[in-house]
Amino acid sequence: MDSSPPSASDTYTVVGLLLSLAGLLATFFSVQLSQWLMNLLATQSKWDAYKIGQDDEAKAARRECSAELSASYNLVPLLTTIVVGIFVFSIVSGSFLALGAIPSTALKQILQNALQAFVCCYGLLALALIITGYIVGSRLSAKIEQARAKKSG
Repeated sequence: MDSSPPSASDTYTVVGLLLSLAGLLATFFSVQLSQWLMNLLATQSKWDAYKIGQDDEAKAARRECSAELSASYNLVPLLTTIVVGIFVFSIVSGSFLALGAIPSTALKQILQNALQAFVCCYGLLALALIITGYIVGSRLSAKIEQARAKKSG
């Protein structure tokens, strides 16, 4: 087995593979997180549409909203965000380490800048989606609890 250090082209190949993996994972997860937020927003819209009526359809819709909120507004999205984020940042850190093993070139600088931009964009997107989702869920939960208290009181 050859024990010589990897060539610059081998390092770029590994970095490219790691970036592809991180990009795919981040993309699929961002879509999942976006879907979670859209479901919460749809539940909120449904609640707002049926919050006043007293007919059977409105009561059934409010019960559905309560059940949908219970299924969506929990710690699973936060925990998943943290785990996937740690994995993506680990991959990116490995890419930075791999790039550190080669001499400075224009391509190396471009890749390092791309990695930094990717980390910033992914981190900000995930943070914005998760915070917005929990704000929507919290407000909807408060509305549902207020309606329950009004009904029982």
